[in-house]
Amino acid sequence: MMGVVLLAGALLSVVGASPPAFAASLSQCNGIADDGDGVECDVTITNEWDMAAGTGSSTVVTRVCVGAAGVDFGAGDCTVITADNLADVTTSVDQCNGTANGGGSTLRCTVTMTNTIIGTGTPGAPSVNQCNDSFDSLALPAGSFCDPVQATTDATIAQCNNSVNGGTQVSMQCTVGASTVSTSLPVTVDQCNGSVEGGGSLLECSTQITTQFVPADDEGDDGGSGGDDGTGGSDSGGAGSGGSDSDLADSDLSDSDASTLAATGALPLHDTLGALALLLVIGGGALLAARHREARRLEG
Repeated sequence: MMGVVLLAGALLSVVGASPPAFAASLSQCNGIADDGDGVECDVTITNEWDMAAGTGSSTVVTRVCVGAAGVDFGAGDCTVITADNLADVTTSVDQCNGTANGGGSTLRCTVTMTNTIIGTGTPGAPSVNQCNDSFDSLALPAGSFCDPVQATTDATIAQCNNSVNGGTQVSMQCTVGASTVSTSLPVTVDQCNGSVEGGGSLLECSTQITTQFVPADDEGDDGGSGGDDGTGGSDSGGAGSGGSDSDLADSDLSDSDASTLAATGALPLHDTLGALALLLVIGGGALLAARHREARRLEG
């Protein structure tokens, strides 16, 4: 019995020590387009992460447009894909890298991410690595800007580096909007690096990340009307439970010139170990009770 208790304690300790796993990522519009091509790629991510439960979900909308340079793309010229209620947070974006490297090309890419973290914390500013070794280290032409110009190793946001080095260029506009992040939900953006290296090209890329903390709802009101936690709904409002990986499987996100979006929702290891520990404790107690009854019978 003592061995059972010790084993159960060891297994349950794994539950408390298990760190969250952030696995989902998005990759699109990398290494595509040639001379005189125009590319526009956008991604909008909405994440929800429950710190206490160690679970999360996300909704991702991607837009990919490829055509002639300088064209204003209409709705019919682009592929827009929405993946709802993915069973994991989407924390990594890799897009528009090594793209539109032919002469006279245009590249416009944006990342917009909103993170809602259920729990307590304080968001802070992201680290940035932007506009380094770009534009042949020359002064930017009229109408160009890079805000901010920073060089941080292993930055949260890395964009517009080693780009637009093909000589005479049209414009370069790269920005990181007012953004907030948190170590409770690590995220990264890697875009527009090593791109539009042909002469007479244009590059416009922007990133904005918003992170907010909200308190857990102990009454479970967000998840359903009048129900208790786990009955009417979860603290996170049931996000992630309505969707499945089939939403992703039925889309064209794996196409070479479109998007590749991965989401994982496997049962965490600590949940399995916790259930095993409970079974061992129950079984050990039953065995001990049976032996006690047998000893009393023999004594009588």
